[in-house]
Order: sequence, then C-alpha cells, then structure tokens
Amino acid sequence: MKDRRRVAVEHQQIHAGGAIVVVLEPLSWTERKRERVALLAGHMPFGLAKYFPGPSEYITLVREPIARVVSDYFFCRQNPTNPAYPFASTLPLVEFVAGGYGSSQNCYAQWLSNAAFGAKFRSEDEMLEAALKNLSQFSLVGLTEQSDLSIEWICKRYDLAVYPMTKVNKNVSTPEGRSISEEEIHAIRGHNLLDLAIYDVCLKLFMETNSAGSEEPIGDSLAGIQQR
Repeated sequence: MKDRRRVAVEHQQIHAGGAIVVVLEPLSWTERKRERVALLAGHMPFGLAKYFPGPSEYITLVREPIARVVSDYFFCRQNPTNPAYPFASTLPLVEFVAGGYGSSQNCYAQWLSNAAFGAKFRSEDEMLEAALKNLSQFSLVGLTEQSDLSIEWICKRYDLAVYPMTKVNKNVSTPEGRSISEEEIHAIRGHNLLDLAIYDVCLKLFMETNSAGSEEPIGDSLAGIQQR
C-alpha cells in the first residue's frame, strides 16, 4: 500500500435476505490488537471502523435495486434456512415485496443509514439524507454490473494484484431468462424509491469517474453528493 489505511468493506445486500447479526466481539479486544486490524469486511454498521485506531476507508459495491430485489426473492425461495423462505416459497414476487420480506424494501437506505442496526428516523426523507451523508464518506463505491472494473479500481487504489473474477458466490437461484412483468417492476419500484435514488447517485458518479479516467475512482467526488 502507498500508506497504511485500514479498509472497511461494507457488504451491501446483493441478493440474499438473511438475518442481521452484528458481531461486536472485536470491540472487547485490546486497543493494540484492534490497531493491527487491516481489513474489516461484512455486514456492519456504518462507523464501526472508528473503534479501530488509525485511519480507515470505507468501500462497497451496489447493484441496480430492481434486479437486486428479484435476485433476493429467488435466493430466499431456494434456501429453507433463510428467515424469508416461508414467504418467498409461498407468495408471488409482488406480495413478497409488498410484505417487506427478506431485503425487498429499501435495503441500501436502511443499511447505509444504520436503520438496519436500530437507528430511528422521523421520515423516509430523513433516512435517505442520513444514507447519502454516510455514503459521501466512502472512498470508493463500485457497481455489481461493472464488477470487473470496480475490482480493478479497488486493486489499483490499494496496490493489490488483479486476479480473474470467479463466480463461486454467484446467486444461481434466479431462473435463466425469467422476465419481469410491468406489475412486478411497478411494485418493486414503489417500495424501493430510496434505493433507486441512492443507486442513481452511485451510477452517475461511476460514469463520471470512468469517463474522466480518474486514478482515484469515486473517492472525493462522493463528498459533493449533499450539494447536488
């Protein structure tokens, strides 16, 4: 690395709707032990890195929300141990989304704002504002649809070797060629307006960065989100 920056990889939900488990055991470690941690990765509250001494950076990847919800639905249908399985296996997609099962409603807004971890907001607008404020502190935000380029940017930023992508963690539950009806799109969109707004910001910044050929993808430009 050019300098020693801890990397906190926030794993946003890409398909699976599982139970949220926050493991806080590392917070009981000594300060010296926490200081040696170079990588935090997984589903975690935004801000967790502040408990680890020294500079840290947040990075994440996001997926187009409608595609993510569809993938989440079919993933839950095929996994009996998933808390949303009873609903995904018996309800059509529209009803699954309307019921808020799995991670079918504004997943990114809830995770980025920390609502998924207990943060309370008076309105959805307030939640969105908090999510975008936290997102503005990320050093890099990639897109699942552009995973190869996103990984290339991550490796370049942290002086890592670039290896070929594998599909070992790919969700294979979604039926090949399964088309989404207008009714389903309308239902998903209606329950994911915050996520669509967040994704739109990420997509625009990604496209701008790619066009500019910036050596520091997303990074500082995210700080301008609140002013747009």
